[in-house]
Amino acid sequence: MHIPDGFITGATTTGFGLTSATGMAVAVRQTGKKLMDRRVPMAGLVAAFVFAAQMFNFPVMPGMSGHLMGGVLAAVLVGPWTAILIMAIVLGTQAFFFADGGLTALGLNTFNLGLVGAGGGYLLYKLVLGLLGGRRASVAASAGIAAALSVVLAAASFVLQFSLGGAAEVSIDAVLVAMLGTHALIGIGEGVLTALVVGAVMEARADLVHGAPADARPARRLSTRAVAVAGLLVTVVFAVVVSQFASSNPDGLEFVAEQQGFADTAEGSAASGSPLADYGGTSTVDTAIAGLVGIVIVLGIGYVFFRLLRRGERGTPHAAASGHVHALYRHGESLLHRLPAHLKLVAGLGFVVGVVATPREAFWAFGLYAAALVAFSGVARLGPGYIARRMVVEIPFVAVALLLPFFGGGEKVDVAGIALSEPGLWTMWNILVKATLGLWASVILGSTTTIPDVLAGMERLRLPSAIIGITGFMLRYVDVVLAQFGRMRRAMDSRGYRPRSLRQSRPMAAATGALFIRSFERGERVFLAMTARGYTGTMPSSGATAAPTTLWVGAGALLAATWLVAALAWLVR
Repeated sequence: MHIPDGFITGATTTGFGLTSATGMAVAVRQTGKKLMDRRVPMAGLVAAFVFAAQMFNFPVMPGMSGHLMGGVLAAVLVGPWTAILIMAIVLGTQAFFFADGGLTALGLNTFNLGLVGAGGGYLLYKLVLGLLGGRRASVAASAGIAAALSVVLAAASFVLQFSLGGAAEVSIDAVLVAMLGTHALIGIGEGVLTALVVGAVMEARADLVHGAPADARPARRLSTRAVAVAGLLVTVVFAVVVSQFASSNPDGLEFVAEQQGFADTAEGSAASGSPLADYGGTSTVDTAIAGLVGIVIVLGIGYVFFRLLRRGERGTPHAAASGHVHALYRHGESLLHRLPAHLKLVAGLGFVVGVVATPREAFWAFGLYAAALVAFSGVARLGPGYIARRMVVEIPFVAVALLLPFFGGGEKVDVAGIALSEPGLWTMWNILVKATLGLWASVILGSTTTIPDVLAGMERLRLPSAIIGITGFMLRYVDVVLAQFGRMRRAMDSRGYRPRSLRQSRPMAAATGALFIRSFERGERVFLAMTARGYTGTMPSSGATAAPTTLWVGAGALLAATWLVAALAWLVR
């Protein structure tokens, strides 16, 4: 059920695209908190399997076929938040490389198959599992039922989008009845395939199934490597062999569009010129090659992406438990760690100003800035993986920027067979390169400077005492409250409390309320204690030492070089 370009008008497409981007940002944050190292290969493998399984269209009734959505399957195996990202990776790969689903409709498809299909489908799974007693034997059946219902739910989501911004004047009631009826039949196949896969994984390694009851997981039967190899082989078989027997009939959405008279509003995908378009066409060899290439792309993107997000299994970093060292700071003895904070603040701010002032056409200038940041990262002993994990926060902005070439006006240019807006491309590049370089510089600064040093540097720079005081209290109390919340969570875990449904969220809500009250009372006690010791709104001087003249000369040289590059970029543009 991949929506092509043209079915839905621009305003509705943009609105759902922004909604999907917001949902993905939340999914990125949640996945980064919960995804363990040992589940990263599983997440990449599930993404590759969903891609391969979607290549196979099974016949549903004369003139119509259907294919696996995979949202509930992914959610049950690796969790709902990770599943949303998996669906986004699969849909993005299909749209950009295989012309399957519109590029401008990517947000619509992510909403339907990701947020609704995977997220909403997982809620249905938990509901059905609870109704069936929550036993191990009920997991596969519950997943199958939820998967079947999720297809209908996603179909209803499309009808909502079409009612808000459909490009054709047709009866919405007729479209609703047709979509729900046809996708109810497709849902049967979805449910059967999902139940079979989940049941097989449960038999082999139930502890790898995220949605399995915690107290009903049997002992391991196969090693993790054996499960991964078996899953990869099945994925390859689906992409290379099973896909050859796919039905050539239109899928449910295409069938309904033809029957209801809005199929003509579909526009050709901008990626239709790709050599992988339509999965290689009708050639058996081309289809097999396209399937293998798609598996490599999805598996690679999924593994790297989730590897960057993984939290690890060692718990909260030591910095998060400290009242004065924030989690971004990385202990070290490098030259950048030893530099005075106020010097780093001035140099960092000046560097970012120079980057922002550089014209977007000066590629060579941005290359020099990136080379300088690579050098500073090396001096601070900050590896590429560390930098990348700290820059995950940029993903929502990247997602929005990537939409600009598809929605921008002006002249069109052909990029790898895709017609894109030239002004949109320039705007996207301008946002991405400057935001990335600025964030990179901020990560280096935060990783080499503690909170007390930052506050001391602000004092040394004669910033208003009110700003320094508010900033200091805010940062210190964020760490204190988060550390206290982490201790409360660990206490719950040690007592066997692991909430897996909304019905079990009441204790966590009560704990959160108690944490807020205790934090407020603690803040009052700290303020009274400080007042009793003579606090009048200004913190005592930290005794920050002045930076030697040689260091200021070095910082000045960095700023002069940055601004000189920016000025030259304007002269030679």
